[in-house]
Amino acid sequence: MTQYRGWAFVAALAIVWLCASPAAAQPSDTGWTLSLMGGRLCGGDLMTGREELTMIGAVGLGVGGGVSLEAEVAAVPELRQFGDLDLWLGTASIRYHPVSVGRITPYGLLGGSLVRISDHGAGRREAELALDMGGGMWLRITSRVAFRADIRFIHIDNAPNFWRAAAGVTFAP
Repeated sequence: MTQYRGWAFVAALAIVWLCASPAAAQPSDTGWTLSLMGGRLCGGDLMTGREELTMIGAVGLGVGGGVSLEAEVAAVPELRQFGDLDLWLGTASIRYHPVSVGRITPYGLLGGSLVRISDHGAGRREAELALDMGGGMWLRITSRVAFRADIRFIHIDNAPNFWRAAAGVTFAP
């Protein structure tokens, strides 16, 4: 039964995409957005091949000209490869999305993060600075809702570096 879930999701997404009303070309060119996403950490210094679950919430503000500012909080509740660790990332990013092709708007991003690493085994917490860079796309479903997917590389000064792939929904009230 579980093998059909992926196909059911793809079919539902195709139906919504084909039946949705025409929408504005640029998501969040001006105004506020709220994004809820889930993803995985992988690659970089994560050598075991195990992908680590990530939960993400973000608030963005389009300032015009294809530029958006975004504040994001991401939680990685279990980073088991390096012991009994969890990560919290607070990120401030600039997104650049100058063009749209139909319902699709690609973007690039650059951001800085403050990362809190908690080692439950040793009872320690530390904070590190990080640099995020990557890109993604919005797929506009309606004038106020878009599917969002992005991938970014996160470089932490004194901790593991990794890639994060995430997908979710962006709402533009």
